[in-house]
Amino acid sequence: MIMDKKQIVPEYKPENFSAFIETDEKHWKDKTINDFFISKLSTTKVKLRTPFLPHRKTVNDFVWVTKGRLEQTVYNEHYHLSAGSILLLAPEKIRTIDLLSEDIEGFYCHFSDDFIAKNDQIKYLLEILNYLDSHNRYVIPVDSADTLLPLLNRMERLNNSEKNERNTQLISFYLMCFLGELKEIIKTLPEIKWTANEKLVLKFKKAVTKNIHKIHNVHEYASMLNVTPNHLNKCVKDFTGSTASEFINKFLMIEAKAFLSIFEMSISEAAYAIGISDPSYFARFFKKQSGMTPREYRKMIDLSS
Repeated sequence: MIMDKKQIVPEYKPENFSAFIETDEKHWKDKTINDFFISKLSTTKVKLRTPFLPHRKTVNDFVWVTKGRLEQTVYNEHYHLSAGSILLLAPEKIRTIDLLSEDIEGFYCHFSDDFIAKNDQIKYLLEILNYLDSHNRYVIPVDSADTLLPLLNRMERLNNSEKNERNTQLISFYLMCFLGELKEIIKTLPEIKWTANEKLVLKFKKAVTKNIHKIHNVHEYASMLNVTPNHLNKCVKDFTGSTASEFINKFLMIEAKAFLSIFEMSISEAAYAIGISDPSYFARFFKKQSGMTPREYRKMIDLSS
């Protein structure tokens, strides 16, 4: 796991995924896993410890559900994926998987920016991610698997076979085709027209994501967005069901729980990492939001790990 003072949430390299995965399959432990990996979803072959705490990854990843159900949280948004859904996330997105149904089928794949930097893959990926960000969505509906499924099956077979330059180049080619097909699917999706107030809320969410470790005050975010606190509060309440202050507090709790999961950090250090210098205030805030103290929460996750 990587973490520095500038980071908001713990970040995992693929080689550290063993923190929440139980499997005997050798390819999960291969040294090339940091660049590219693909595997079929199956609770019989891979046991995922769910729910696990909020985190970032160092790679882009996607999950395609072809059967069963997967529940994932990205920031404060909850997504319920069923058959025909692809969820694609860039490395900086804070996420956690809440549930995998026993009958889950599909694919999980991740790839580093370096792995796709040499050709049009990076261009396709950026176009897809820009669309998803601008439309405040991460799930892509897939009506037909006829085109995509052969590409994923081929990548999986190559990834499980001998590691050599030829196979790596073929995987890269098939991944480019897959991203190109996703880009074409996105072109067919209806355009979402945001109102001015909805656009303000999206800007607020991005501002909180970027500044949560140092700004916890609604007035400062309102000033940053050139609106009054009352107007910002009303728009956020209408759009999310939570006040702006409640939204900030929920995001702070994501940060707090993530840092409390790092047992090498003291509770005071976890508080400082999210911009709270007074440990007593942090303890009161955490208990008010969660119903337990930071120490009680840490004991709970230690027992469940």
